Parts: sequence; structure tokens; C-alpha cells
Amino acid sequence: PIPVADLELSKTVNDATPNVGETVTFTIIVTNIGPNTATNVNVEDYLPTGFSYDSHTVTAGAYTSTTGSWVIPTILVGTPVTLTIDALVLPTGQYTNFAQVVGADQVDPDSPHGNDDITEDDQDAANINPINEADLVTTKVVNNANPVEGETITYTIEVLNDGGPTA
Repeated sequence: PIPVADLELSKTVNDATPNVGETVTFTIIVTNIGPNTATNVNVEDYLPTGFSYDSHTVTAGAYTSTTGSWVIPTILVGTPVTLTIDALVLPTGQYTNFAQVVGADQVDPDSPHGNDDITEDDQDAANINPINEADLVTTKVVNNANPVEGETITYTIEVLNDGGPTA
């Protein structure tokens, strides 16, 4: 008999509408539905151009940020494994982040590994719509509120960026 491990992948992001310059967290969960233990599982999760890698954590295996490869030696039936990636939102680029199971020692009966079919349960995506707006606050003050006709007055105008990207 051919060993079978039905791998399911889900991907979420903690904030779908972050400000540019903020950090978002992507969470990828891979679950083995069985019936056999999955071995040498390889998941790809490349950060698109709209993000800059910051850090990651895994509950199993090892993730390499430069290649986007998450290698998991073993996934037991019914025991999910998790990868979280923190990334800085950049002002321009692509903002849909895909992840998929691209390989394992076992056959997946309902979704062949690495076939780029987003409708299958071994691939998922998280999309964000970043807000690229600064929150500018302007104040204007005059040095003399009651001038005499002909007297020179000075206006001082201040602009403060109270949030969002650099203006």
C-alpha cells in the first residue's frame, strides 16, 4: 500500500488593513488529517514585494526566510504545526501572501503537492489592503492677536504627523 497523509494548510493575517510601516503577523497552520504520519513535509511561503521580513517562530521544523521554505520532519495525525511570520508593510508592492505544501513523502489524496491550485486544501493566501495615509495635524498661531494698524505680526504654522507613514 502507498502511504497517505492528507495535509491541510490554512493561512491568516492579524490585520488586513494595516498602516504602511506597521508590522503584520501571518500565521500558517498545517494539519495532517491522516491516516498516516506525514514526513519530510515542505511548505513554501515567500513574502511578496509589499513586505519586509522581520522575524518568525515555528512549533516544528525549520523556516528559512531567504528561501521561504518551511521543512517539517514529522507531522503526526491530528497534531497541527504552526509557523508565524512578522513582516513590515512597505509602501508599494504585492500584498497577497500565498503558502502551499509543495512536498511530502506521502501522497495527499485530495490535493497533489505543489500544483499551485488555490482551491485545494493544501494551499491558502492572506491578502492585506494597506493604508498609506499620514495623519497630519496643522496648527497656526500668531505672535500678536491684537495688533495696531501697520504693525508687523508673525504667523507660525506647525504640521505634525500623528500616525501612519512618513509624510
